[in-house]
Amino acid sequence: MSAFYFLGTRLLAADAPTSWWSDTQLDCNSLVFICPTCGVAWGRIVNEGKSWLPVRRGCAKHPWIEEVGGSFIASWRQGCPWELPPEVLRYELLIRLAKEEV
Repeated sequence: MSAFYFLGTRLLAADAPTSWWSDTQLDCNSLVFICPTCGVAWGRIVNEGKSWLPVRRGCAKHPWIEEVGGSFIASWRQGCPWELPPEVLRYELLIRLAKEEV
């Protein structure tokens, strides 16, 4: 069973499952990130064979307070989530750099 990370409809990364606990992902569900402002389902983490859990999180255009819009990483997360696939970490770095340029 693998996890697949989608940004919109584009596959961002595929990752073999690991046995870790994360405060950013419930590995017993597939997650769909829905922007509470515009209603767009901007991201998904598909855990094969797992039911869907909707998560309210702002998209890149509509970040919530104290949050990086369009991030798979919860705002309360401490430290870097090294367990994420390299492609997801690269994406997270790029959106944080873009936020600083504004």
